[in-house]
Amino acid sequence: MTKKILFITNYRSEVGGISGQVDILMNNLDKALFQCTILNTKLGIIKRFLLFFRSTKSFKNADFIHIHCCSNFGGFFPAIFGITLGKFFRKKIILTYHGGDADNFISKNKNIVLFFLKKVDKIVILSNFLEKIFLKFNLESTVIPNIKEISVGESKNKTRINPHFISTRALEKLYNIDVILKAFAEVQTIYPNATLTILGSGTEKENLINFCDQKGLLNVNFVGKVPNFEVNNYLIKNDILLSAPKIDNFPISLLEAFENELLVISSNVGGVPNLIDNYENGLLFENENVKDLVNMIIFALENQSESLKMIKIARIGLEKYSWKGNSELFIKLYK
Repeated sequence: MTKKILFITNYRSEVGGISGQVDILMNNLDKALFQCTILNTKLGIIKRFLLFFRSTKSFKNADFIHIHCCSNFGGFFPAIFGITLGKFFRKKIILTYHGGDADNFISKNKNIVLFFLKKVDKIVILSNFLEKIFLKFNLESTVIPNIKEISVGESKNKTRINPHFISTRALEKLYNIDVILKAFAEVQTIYPNATLTILGSGTEKENLINFCDQKGLLNVNFVGKVPNFEVNNYLIKNDILLSAPKIDNFPISLLEAFENELLVISSNVGGVPNLIDNYENGLLFENENVKDLVNMIIFALENQSESLKMIKIARIGLEKYSWKGNSELFIKLYK
């Protein structure tokens, strides 16, 4: 008998992130066994309120409610909404928690967040980093990583990496793009032809552009926001992904870089060490430490054989994040 799964999240098509993970589940769950639909909660306040009355049919017809939420009240609304109606209609509720700021978010809003989280049947988190945080609040969880739809063809067999850098995170304070620019400014004094491509948009864009103007930085290209399916077109033109978030859980952007054979240099925060084993499949630098990032970049460029080896190991390791490698874990959720 076909099981009906109602996915609830703040959904936006073709943007990756949480929405991308829901798309992957929708596309890969056996259509003969599972009938999946999405209930989008990314709405204005009034429309969100009306959802409680307009969605009763969707809940009645579902066998499972699978909520995807994260660490802010806008991102946690799918949990509040889904759990409230899910319990009312006595449905089995699965909740996947995204977002590296869980400790801070739950601590500041302990009563309301724990009230809802303790009502679900199963909690899924993406990393051992989050698992430890949830245990701190006496919440049992199952670790299932983000899934990367792997389209790895033949290896490019790179023989060299060049000082062509790219950043793919939003231009917000959380992601420390200013740290990347400060490091790039120092690196460019050694490698004058170095380039930096910055994807994404955000509230820090003007400040970041002003910094480049003040420093007279050359070869920095602010591309802006691009559809998720176009990101690979930019990755393949570069050699090193720079990622400097203050906190993170399971950034799919690192897996995208692995797939496209870029060396990843990231801040050593949150769940990132679950993805990167330092000097094995990428490089980690101390959070917000510009000098440490500069040193890692110079190491990568001056030690070509080590960097190329890390790129190969990272690419091979992608299999553990594939649907094939994790499908049984998801199917068990719906039993």
